Amino acid sequence: MTTETTGEKAATLLLQTEPADARVLLGDRVLGSTPLVSRELPPGLHQLTIKKDGFAPRTLRVYRTKNGTVNLGTIPLARQDTLITIWRVGSPHDGDTPPARIPSDLVALIAASGFRVRTQSFAATAFPGEFVKALQKDGGAGLPDVVAGNNFLPFQELQRTRPFEELQRWLVRASGVLTMIGDFAFLFTRSPGHAAARQIATTNQGMSERFSWSLDELGWKDLPGQMQSQDDDCLLEDLNRQAVSAYLGRRMGEILPLLHKDMLGRQRDFAATAVSGTHWGNRAVHEDIRTLYTLGNDKLAFVLATASFWNEQPQEWDGCREILSVWVKAEDRWSLLTITYDPVSIEATREDIPRLAGSLTEGKGEALWPAGVQVPMTAVPYPTHAGERFGSFRWAPSSSKNVVAEVAEFHFDYGSRLFINPGGEVSDGELWGGGPKSWRVWLVGKDGQIVTSESWEERQRGRRSGQRGTCYPDPVAQSSAAGKRRRGETCSFPRPLLHSLGHGACLGTEACVVAFVAEALQRITSSQTPRCQRKWSVRLQVPARTSAVLPGQRVPVISA
Repeated sequence: MTTETTGEKAATLLLQTEPADARVLLGDRVLGSTPLVSRELPPGLHQLTIKKDGFAPRTLRVYRTKNGTVNLGTIPLARQDTLITIWRVGSPHDGDTPPARIPSDLVALIAASGFRVRTQSFAATAFPGEFVKALQKDGGAGLPDVVAGNNFLPFQELQRTRPFEELQRWLVRASGVLTMIGDFAFLFTRSPGHAAARQIATTNQGMSERFSWSLDELGWKDLPGQMQSQDDDCLLEDLNRQAVSAYLGRRMGEILPLLHKDMLGRQRDFAATAVSGTHWGNRAVHEDIRTLYTLGNDKLAFVLATASFWNEQPQEWDGCREILSVWVKAEDRWSLLTITYDPVSIEATREDIPRLAGSLTEGKGEALWPAGVQVPMTAVPYPTHAGERFGSFRWAPSSSKNVVAEVAEFHFDYGSRLFINPGGEVSDGELWGGGPKSWRVWLVGKDGQIVTSESWEERQRGRRSGQRGTCYPDPVAQSSAAGKRRRGETCSFPRPLLHSLGHGACLGTEACVVAFVAEALQRITSSQTPRCQRKWSVRLQVPARTSAVLPGQRVPVISA
């Protein structure tokens, strides 16, 4: 973690180990012994080595910002030749017991770190009972250090064997190399070899492969769309380390100057972090931020990085994670448009984003018109036809010919989920059951210019600043307003229908009229709509000049 400090003699590095009295080296120079408070770590990227007789050495790559302090918390040290016990758990759907082996690449990684490994396997039905036996035998000496499987149900069943709060303190979800064993991998903090298992879990090597991990890294430098400017490439690598450090450390308020003014969540999630000092969760410690690639041109850049991380509190994640950030340049200044570790967005970094970056050109292109009106703005959409499980988020494509990509961005607490060229709609099923806080559509021009459609956040700000049109922030307010309008001039929707149209129904606003007419008629005529709702009428005043981009509509231009 990096925290801002003041004063010339402020500490620049804080580090403890368990056990204590380990030497800490910066290159070949000894900084001191743990617990360490050092004032000798300069800004930038550095390699630290932790050594103690009888224990496996630890090598950490840390990044310190200007005037910042690197606080690595307490690092457990593992004895040399520690035995790491791994349990593989089968799926309850097939009833099989998986083979008692792990990928050879992982075996080699464990051996190179100075540890040994033993693998056992259990059927899903036998796993909870065997775990309880190991927990009760010899004070937990037989507990596994890693438990992994491809189905979550056995781990849910385990929660019935012990109090839930107790298991939360002991089980830590792992990402990165341990997911080579199974999609769901956990560390057990009370196990005999936990320090060695966590050291392996936080190894920053390889890359995600769908929901697993591979130690084979692609030839990132051979991908299309490589950043041509060396100055921009170096500057973005430094800026991105700051952004990733703050993002994983849940301290986005520290880098508010780097955030683009139109970044989704900037006014709500990230600004709240800066004002109140609160975080999205527990404090995360991270190290070894590596840049895998920087793609784009002089206006738009995509940076993919990996970082090791662990949390000071239990029931969080430990491991390695990939982070995608999107940067735009305006007036000779790069600013952060979005940052995320969302798995769908990370999947797009393999082919979709390199293909997009490879189609960009240098220089100034033609102006872009944004995508048309969106339905709904925030709420999860209802299915429109009988038998459908999911609704869809939809928008009208732009008429601009200078567009090389259309990107749908859905903002959640942890970042954004990006869909590259989804074809005018995204099913709610692709959001995995959770409604976004806000969403919008980017249009990317050949020259890297980005123009976005209006998001719910922007409509809220517009209403507060006195723009025409009325916005209702929740279904209750919408329903009340609709009731008042039945006697009036514009429209009337029943409350459930308003909820299905979205929490941002801007009734009477020109930019919404066409979309809401179509959406309302679909809901009312659909067999999914109860008869009591079908009695309601829809009467809207449609402007004479109605098009994808309507008079008075704001056109947010991200880069020029």
